[in-house]
This record gives sequence, structure tokens and C-alpha cells, in this order.
Amino acid sequence: MSTDERILNVHFKLQVVSWIINDGQPLELVCEQHGLYPPAVRRWLEQYGGLPAPAPESCDQLRQQLQALEAENLRLRRINSRLQALVRRVRQQLRLPAQTC
Repeated sequence: MSTDERILNVHFKLQVVSWIINDGQPLELVCEQHGLYPPAVRRWLEQYGGLPAPAPESCDQLRQQLQALEAENLRLRRINSRLQALVRRVRQQLRLPAQTC
């Protein structure tokens, strides 16, 4: 099968996209190995698989984000607990039946 025929074949395009996204092969290397035009392969990435994700953030940044989210979660749980207690007190004072939220 010639390169021109493969370019028109959707199965081949999906295979090229898989090599880049799933296997982590550099776009330029895949193009060079298979005689492909890089802008065409970029179009395939957009059409069939999205562009590869940017490099992951460092572990330290992710750890800091996790700690910040855990702290926010704790703060929100405390606020929720206080609000539930306040609602119970108001209901008792107004002698309203208890409701589950």
C-alpha cells in the first residue's frame, strides 16, 4: 500500500493517532518513519483523538493542590455542620417538625 493510499484510509489515520497519543511517539518521528506531512497528522489528531495532553504538572504542584482541596473540603464540612445545627435550633424554637436534608 502506498503512502497516498494510507493517508486516505481512516483506519491508518486512527493508527497514527494512537501511536502518538497512546504510545507517546513524537509526531515528527512518526511522520518521518511513514513519510507523512506533519500538518496533515496534526489535523488527524484534532479530528480523531484530540491533541496530546500537555506534560503533567510536577508532583509538588499536584501535592499542593491536593492539600488545598482537602483543607477546603474540611472547611466546607465544618460550615455545613454549623448550618445544620443552626437549622435544628431554629426549628426547635419555632416548634417545626424536623426535616432531613
